[in-house]
Amino acid sequence: MSEVPVLDPAQRDAVRSAVLAAAVTPQKRADLVKAAKAVVTAKKDKEKKAVAEGVIDEMIQAGELHKQSAAATAPIGITKPPLKNDPEKVRAALLASAETPQTLAKLITAAVAATKADKAFVTDEANKLISSEQLHKHSTAAKPPYGAKKKEAPHALDIAPGKAAFAGLLKAAKKVTNVAPGVSLDEVIQRLRAALANEVARPVPVVAAPPPVAPPLAHPEPAPVAAPITPEQIRSGLRAAYDELCLFPEFEDKLVEIRRLYHTAARLLPGLTVPQFHHELEHLQGLRQLELHSLNEVQQAKEPELAIRHNDRLLYYVMWGK
Repeated sequence: MSEVPVLDPAQRDAVRSAVLAAAVTPQKRADLVKAAKAVVTAKKDKEKKAVAEGVIDEMIQAGELHKQSAAATAPIGITKPPLKNDPEKVRAALLASAETPQTLAKLITAAVAATKADKAFVTDEANKLISSEQLHKHSTAAKPPYGAKKKEAPHALDIAPGKAAFAGLLKAAKKVTNVAPGVSLDEVIQRLRAALANEVARPVPVVAAPPPVAPPLAHPEPAPVAAPITPEQIRSGLRAAYDELCLFPEFEDKLVEIRRLYHTAARLLPGLTVPQFHHELEHLQGLRQLELHSLNEVQQAKEPELAIRHNDRLLYYVMWGK
């Protein structure tokens, strides 16, 4: 930070005011220096520049001025730059795109373009929306479209058996109009509606019910106890969860985060504990069916308690063998 020559309070306030006025719209540093020099009373240009540079550095240090990006020549303004990875904006962009159901990859691409956020961050937010049932799968395809609304169930007359029954009714109605050409379609529909209403309104004979008999005393049965998950079930569930996650674009390289594997496996295997999860992963690694990889930047780990600590390493990723 440049050292500011000794200034009287009035001179310093004038320089600060000039800089703040210029930085309302983010400016290059050189332009802010020029605005500051205009109010410095020193005679030499070198002294004016030293004063301007020093005051600007002090204001940046104090949080009164803000660089608008990490670039060395980034503009400087009085407002903080917008947050790049803003979860609210990213989720809003994803849901807006999902008004028209489309694949997860296309939703992520659209949200990245709209928000300029990092693709990895957008992908993570998209998966959170799926987990919280705010994005809904619209098919069972390998790469299904996702929509902001649940896929509506088809009308009962558009699927079996209603579809075939309605087709038969339509055929019968056409036959009526053919054999009775003087009868309009409206009259056919009107008579059909009246006949159906008459069928519905026809009283049903009432059969006297026998007097009630007190039921025998029943002994409450003990609640069934859920069977424990076997190791074979866990290993099968882990592979199914891994295959499901590999369908996401972020895991196309087949290197899956262990924490994400646990959450997906726990959904497929209710009651799965973290110790069981860790034990079976290490067992499968011993059988050379999969590989566990460590995370170099441990401080960046999300949910580290779901990863596996081995000596001084944090095993954070899993890759299944072919």
